[in-house]
Amino acid sequence: MSNLSDNMTKEAQSMPAAAEERLFMDVAKRILEEVQKRGLTSGDRLIPEIELAQLLSVSRATVREAIVALDVMGIVRVRRGASAVILTPNASLVSVTAQQDPHLAQAWSPVQIQHARILLEPEAASLAARHASEDDCAAMESAVERSLTEQKKGFMSEFGDRDFHLIIAKASHDSVLHRLCRDLWTMRRAQAPALAGMSKDQVEQLLQERRTRSVFEHMRILDAIRAKDPERAAQAMRDHIETTTRDLLTAGARKSAKVEGSKNDDARAASTRTESTRPESTRPEPDA
Repeated sequence: MSNLSDNMTKEAQSMPAAAEERLFMDVAKRILEEVQKRGLTSGDRLIPEIELAQLLSVSRATVREAIVALDVMGIVRVRRGASAVILTPNASLVSVTAQQDPHLAQAWSPVQIQHARILLEPEAASLAARHASEDDCAAMESAVERSLTEQKKGFMSEFGDRDFHLIIAKASHDSVLHRLCRDLWTMRRAQAPALAGMSKDQVEQLLQERRTRSVFEHMRILDAIRAKDPERAAQAMRDHIETTTRDLLTAGARKSAKVEGSKNDDARAASTRTESTRPESTRPEPDA
């Protein structure tokens, strides 16, 4: 597998991590605006990578990531060895990702979302094993590479992880299943999850810590899809999501124990302070 970090260029290396994480989505928005400005329609070829890189003053690697994001959203269709094809030129990134949908912003817990994913994503993997093209598999591999880059650079993000799962959902060729999986990932990012007192940042930290294992699990899923083995692909996906769910529950239990221990310490400290301030006459006599 090639290493995407070898392709990181000057403008990315000079940015703060948070700005770099947002860059490819900003570029995706600007690409879509350029498509609309030029009047390109469904079926037209997307503007070449090198031209977009020069026009937007970013690297080709960043343009490539932006195009993958547009492909995941169903705005373009990436083809191996050829220009991407435009599918929905009049789309808006906000409407496509549904990030402003109030229903998706409800406070669903991480475990609730994981349980829903267990019901949907193994079936998506099974269908992808039947229908995925080599272009789809190459896009999945690129998403794994992005996860490795995020891990290496210490990003608190899941773009590579999200893209991997949504490319699989799209490769299922079931548009309803793809939409449901996409909504679950939007809920995962848009809401402020809590698990036994864990904040969203703490949940994301947990996911960051287990990313190395996730990459290997993703490769097992991809191997099964490439082998056209629906049963193995579904089982690999199910094992992957169940492992993540167990990790969330374990981390939540640790957090609860820590909070409870802190409360007990506070209570003991308060009791000691109260005892030390009581008048001598009201203190209990020591045992003879």
